[in-house]
Amino acid sequence: MNKYIQRTAVAIIFIILFNLFTLFDDTHAKKAYGAQETYLALGDSLAAGMTPYNGIGPGYADMIALALKSDDRIAGFSKDFAIPGYTSGQVLDLLQQKEVQLAVSRADIITLSAGANDLLQVVRSDPGHLTVSYEQLQANFALNQVRLNEEKILTLIRQLNPRAQIAVMGYYFPYPHILNSHKKGIGEELDILNDILQEAAEKHGAFFVPVSQGFGLDAKELVPNPEDVHPTPKGYLAMANAFLSIFTPGKELPKGILDNLPAPMPLSDFIEKKKALMQPASVPSEQKHQPAAARTTQERVYK
Repeated sequence: MNKYIQRTAVAIIFIILFNLFTLFDDTHAKKAYGAQETYLALGDSLAAGMTPYNGIGPGYADMIALALKSDDRIAGFSKDFAIPGYTSGQVLDLLQQKEVQLAVSRADIITLSAGANDLLQVVRSDPGHLTVSYEQLQANFALNQVRLNEEKILTLIRQLNPRAQIAVMGYYFPYPHILNSHKKGIGEELDILNDILQEAAEKHGAFFVPVSQGFGLDAKELVPNPEDVHPTPKGYLAMANAFLSIFTPGKELPKGILDNLPAPMPLSDFIEKKKALMQPASVPSEQKHQPAAARTTQERVYK
């Protein structure tokens, strides 16, 4: 087991630092390594691997890549187009870029995290009083925008790549620290968001990955920072295993991999890297309001 953990730790470091081989030269990667597929993670801060304390580390996408690589399933992996703070509208705009379209067209497996920031940006969180509040009309509008944008996103992905296996990732409850009396309302809005994402996924031949049950309403261990909505590596592991339970039934990453994860990079370094990569696309300034998972945009939510 120790040797296995060491091997997986090395693999994770390799994935984080080098994005495995690259999607943009996947033909060479496939020939060189004999694997058949490439994996692309699109979306917000959860796809990027945002930590509860303003870093970028191994997230669910890296862990999925690790599992698939260990089976020689993939030759390449990229999360270059996973941007903290992005709303569904910004992800849709991202997909208009030729470089992103090329990556989508070449990918065999695609995961998508988009929508939580739309909702969470209208949520006012008060960690000091353990409360959240929002205007129902604003929440309704935000959810409708997600519905419209998700439809356009998946339509475009399918046009670019009819053969890809697409997974739409669900969202967990990002406010476990608030008073119980405040959980019901925002919890119901998150349920609606997940329903919207599932409906869109099924319409476009994708599969939806529910993750909320693995967190529940009181997952303080998995979402430890009352001022942020991002999960710990253990939370990301739960998300990765939720994906694997559908994509490769019976395959599960062990908790032991969490003992050997590389340290997260500072968010500032990550943003500079993205600015260099994404010109002329803009990277939103990190706003420390809410979590990404729920820190919805503003880098809040599943940023």
